[in-house]
Amino acid sequence: MRLFKTSLIPIIFILLGTLFSNAQDPNRFKDQVNELVSKEYNFNPDKKLVVFTGSSSIRMWNDVQSYFPEYNVINNGFGGSHFSDLLHFYNEMIVKPSPDFVFIYEGDNDLASNKKPKKILKEAKELTEKIQQDLPETRVIFIS
Repeated sequence: MRLFKTSLIPIIFILLGTLFSNAQDPNRFKDQVNELVSKEYNFNPDKKLVVFTGSSSIRMWNDVQSYFPEYNVINNGFGGSHFSDLLHFYNEMIVKPSPDFVFIYEGDNDLASNKKPKKILKEAKELTEKIQQDLPETRVIFIS
């Protein structure tokens, strides 16, 4: 019985390690992101484009367009995401639509997973700098 217990401990640690490493794998959102980028829109060419992106608070905002009728709105929220996930899918979520405005809601899942505030701030700055470099005319708004 003792041999069974001692051989079971490494297996438990391996399983836990796999679970936690997969929790941070941005590809866990690949299907959601593919679904979002495959959507087709029939936008008014006279209206500016706004992209809302970030975690589930955005994803679950199903009627976001009705709050901003003067704009063409894309909801690119993907549930449970962190800043690192948005950085990973940056081209798909932000660059490809090339919005006039991008609203970003991230950070709560980062904090919930015990990321250090300095790391979260570093990723937020990295994201902002990328947008400013690649889409200099796009205004960036963080939702707190």
